Amino acid sequence: MKKISFSLLSVAAALMANSLFAADYHVLPKSAGLADGSSWENAAAGSREVVGGFIENMQPGDAILFGSGVYDSFAMRIGQSGSEGNRLSFRGVDTGDGLPLMKSSFVKENPSKGSTFITIDSGASHLEFDGFRVNNYKGVVYSRGLNVDLAFSNFTVHDCRIGIFLEGGGLNEGAENNSHDIEITDSKFIGFTKSAVRLQNGNYNVKVENVFADAGGKEYSNDPFHMAFFVPGEYRKKGNSPADDHHITFINCEARNSYQDKGSKYWNGDGFVTESGTHHITYLNCRAYDHTDGGWDLKSSDTVLENCVAIGSKRNVRIWGDAKLINCFIGYSKHRGGSGGASGLYLTGRASVVVENSTILNNDGHQICLEKTKKQSAGEAKVIVKNSIVGVTTPSDRSLARVDKGSELEKIDSLFFQTTELNPGFVDPVADWDGQGTNFNNLKFGKSKGYYQK
Repeated sequence: MKKISFSLLSVAAALMANSLFAADYHVLPKSAGLADGSSWENAAAGSREVVGGFIENMQPGDAILFGSGVYDSFAMRIGQSGSEGNRLSFRGVDTGDGLPLMKSSFVKENPSKGSTFITIDSGASHLEFDGFRVNNYKGVVYSRGLNVDLAFSNFTVHDCRIGIFLEGGGLNEGAENNSHDIEITDSKFIGFTKSAVRLQNGNYNVKVENVFADAGGKEYSNDPFHMAFFVPGEYRKKGNSPADDHHITFINCEARNSYQDKGSKYWNGDGFVTESGTHHITYLNCRAYDHTDGGWDLKSSDTVLENCVAIGSKRNVRIWGDAKLINCFIGYSKHRGGSGGASGLYLTGRASVVVENSTILNNDGHQICLEKTKKQSAGEAKVIVKNSIVGVTTPSDRSLARVDKGSELEKIDSLFFQTTELNPGFVDPVADWDGQGTNFNNLKFGKSKGYYQK
């Protein structure tokens, strides 16, 4: 007769007992005491098999708690659901040596190889994840779609391909069942070869707040190119379908150092990206720095940028669809290589943009560029610049605007200046500004014209 270990019997007993009431399962890298997960003193081992057993028996309101330590090559797959108001919870806990560290074998030099820390099956819903350090995983989170009420918070990630990758489900009929009511908050992604956050195929009602993404620059450019926050819509199609991602809000997010180097060809690499068909995308108090292409590269419709800062990318803000910019600062664009020139605000094709109470300043190339595409005989882009400031503060070959034939630039109560006599003055204009403080408040008009921060 096959012997059954005492620890496995203990785990089984705990599972039976916890099925009757909301339960906390305690997990450490190595088991302790009775190893049944009933307490930290009797913590279960943090293996895929043991945690997988807990997951299979979780009921709404249950939690798996991961204590301090290093979990080597750990992964979990979740097919169960909580209920409204009673999520299944997966939480890291500092039991004396910091939040748990999940560590695997992914290396940036071979980005197609590696494992995923958390896989969420199609339809699994009412789930929350909080408090994990994650190093060297190809993927941190991957959801298969049709997921409702997911929350991710306090992730600190180093070295991955894609951080959080959420599929919507891709439904065109019954699109209301695509993934929705999702939050990603208070997290950092440092060093990735593709994206920090990717929302694809129909996600809606999503909030991404206080998320920092530093792609890592040239050292991490081992995939085609970085797109730090990427919303592609119904992938591999032209967009404008019910399965496109929509009603997504980014709050106080920051994207840095997306990079692509292809010699003389176009260098891509963007901070915030949307593809055509996506809509109602909002960026509040967000920042983009030092990308080899766009700080923002947006093809979505009904797009809003408010209180946003773009500095140091080739084209700080590039728009293909329709958008409104309110109280934004766009400055010091920089051409690092490849074809295509630098610009501050860059409109392509049929873009339609309204800029209000914003400042566009000291960008290499054009401060504003309205470009027709190769498929157009004449441009159709239009921008209205209202109560804003556009200019350069020192003598240079920087130009104020390029407007291709057929495009339109309308100025309403705005200052366009290229001479020191018209310079409205700024509190402390520095090219390496971090977006905090009042550096680019202008001294002449205050908050009535141009970007202004209290």
